Amino acid sequence: GYFFYPLVASSGCNVNNGGCQHLCITRYGGHYQCKCREGYRLADDGQLCEEVNPCQENNGGCQHKCVADNGRPVCRCYTGYSLSRDGRSCEDIDECAVNNAECLQACINTAGSYVCACTPGHQLGVDGKSCY
Repeated sequence: GYFFYPLVASSGCNVNNGGCQHLCITRYGGHYQCKCREGYRLADDGQLCEEVNPCQENNGGCQHKCVADNGRPVCRCYTGYSLSRDGRSCEDIDECAVNNAECLQACINTAGSYVCACTPGHQLGVDGKSCY
């Protein structure tokens, strides 16, 4: 939305955009109001515009990470997760589903990651993937 400051009387919007950083709206009797573009709010001085951080409230609606992009929230996921169709929630990636996550024997999917395992009688190597 847009935020308005009380009406100001002066030479109006014709001179230096009324001192407004974004938009100057001419009103009755030579008065005007400064207005900010979407994603911004009017500063206390009634002329400058401050970017609104959409991630400050409720993490921008994002499950994991929120990044502000021109006043809009953009959701990102932690490593091992992918963004769901809703653009806000994150789903675990099953790393074991692709080439067994390069585990030599068994692959166990975990939340946001995976663990390689070996069959009985074998030990997991220092690389975390090989079995001996």
